[in-house]
Amino acid sequence: MATERAAASAEMSRSSFLRLGALSALGAGSVAAGVAGQVPPAAAAGSGPDFGAARVERLGRITGLEITGRFGAGFTDLGITTLTPDGRILALFGDTWDKGVFSGDWRSPIGLYATRQEPMRDKLAWESAVGGDYARQLVPYTHGHEPALSTIFPIDVLTVGDTIYLWVMLNHGFGKVGSTEMWTSRDNGATWKRHHLAPGDALGHRAQQGTMCLNPKDGFVYVLSKNFKGTGMILRRVRPEKLTDFSAYESWGFANGQWAWGNPPSFVLTMKARHVNWRVIDGVWVLTMFLYDDPRIDMLLLEDPLANMFEAPRRTILRNAAWDKQGDALVTSLYGGHIIPGSTRRELHLVASQWVKGKAYHSEQFRITDVF
Repeated sequence: MATERAAASAEMSRSSFLRLGALSALGAGSVAAGVAGQVPPAAAAGSGPDFGAARVERLGRITGLEITGRFGAGFTDLGITTLTPDGRILALFGDTWDKGVFSGDWRSPIGLYATRQEPMRDKLAWESAVGGDYARQLVPYTHGHEPALSTIFPIDVLTVGDTIYLWVMLNHGFGKVGSTEMWTSRDNGATWKRHHLAPGDALGHRAQQGTMCLNPKDGFVYVLSKNFKGTGMILRRVRPEKLTDFSAYESWGFANGQWAWGNPPSFVLTMKARHVNWRVIDGVWVLTMFLYDDPRIDMLLLEDPLANMFEAPRRTILRNAAWDKQGDALVTSLYGGHIIPGSTRRELHLVASQWVKGKAYHSEQFRITDVF
């Protein structure tokens, strides 16, 4: 079935692919509340058709001693971006050091500012840091060693009106999530207020890590979340002003023969993903996922947040490769994969990270053209 669908989509031009509503024809249509259906089996994960060719250009590093060292951020990773209320790009980075990996001033998360590009054409060019000339940690805390709080990871960031929301994960050793928080800033990221969100075991550990995106059609923020180390993603929604209130989130689930809001959450995708990121680009929900079993970054195209992710059109954008086999779409020890504001359906920009002991610890920018 998937082979037949892939062959059918290959015959379609990319322009007609969306214009003719091919996302629905290929199985990515919404499963609306009140419509009978079945929970897609785990075996169906990733069975959607490949949505065609895309050209990947590796633009190069956007962090490193010679690039971000002047901010005390010569060694850092991730790079999750949003547009600030005053129109700049703010990128949030994870574990950061000034002298080397595990050497010097350890901070996480930090933020760097770049000038907005519409549409995005070139690499991010940093102008300043949260904190001024030196990238300070967004909120003060002390990094410890397990079982104490070791570090705080940025998970995703979203700007709504005059408020920036930053979802973070408090770790007590790698993958040992004690709790999550939602931080808010009303001064373009200069200062942040912390709000406890949930304990690490909330919703069967499925609320630890994920992505959030505002739906311009209904005003809800749709939150896709999962266990940091496990499989199985769940979907919830919440009004933007309630993002800091975990009890206000509604779950999307299958019960009594139908999908509906308010049901216990059901898996909407079961691929072994870690970092996930979705954004609305030219009316299409684009979901990127770092798959850690077979290291690669895949992209899914969705009509809306209730689309069937098991059958959504998909494509592998970046794939893991040996150090001496790297290329534009081949990256050693890659992870992350976050979409940059200013991306379009013709030219999408992505930040991915690389950590190779003794060789690399940085973020890079990739341009993907003719995506859909």
